[in-house]
Amino acid sequence: MNRRLFKQASFQCLVAENGGTAVRYLAYYALPFTYDLTPWLWIKELYVIDNRQCRRKGIGKTLMERLTSEAHKQGSGKIKWKVLSTNLNAKTFYLQLGASSELEWQIWSLSKKTIFDLSHQ
Repeated sequence: MNRRLFKQASFQCLVAENGGTAVRYLAYYALPFTYDLTPWLWIKELYVIDNRQCRRKGIGKTLMERLTSEAHKQGSGKIKWKVLSTNLNAKTFYLQLGASSELEWQIWSLSKKTIFDLSHQ
């Protein structure tokens, strides 16, 4: 992770601390969108330590606001992320921010086995 974050800069992190301890982070990366040549920011993970001292304090909202500021500076056309369909707390949080689910798009993937199989044909 050190190499990817600090040397290659494959992704960026916003970190919230409480008493010198990281309690929440938002990891994201930029992808160019070829249609209008603006970067789209993709949130890889928004994580908070699961305890009462850290949750529902506005830290997640602050991190999202910081990310939107960064997106604005970069001229980003969109910020995207995935939410597990059963994670109702996350859905509620994102809806409160004004986010919406994109029903037109489906997420597709190739498994590790399929990647191996296809690469060895």
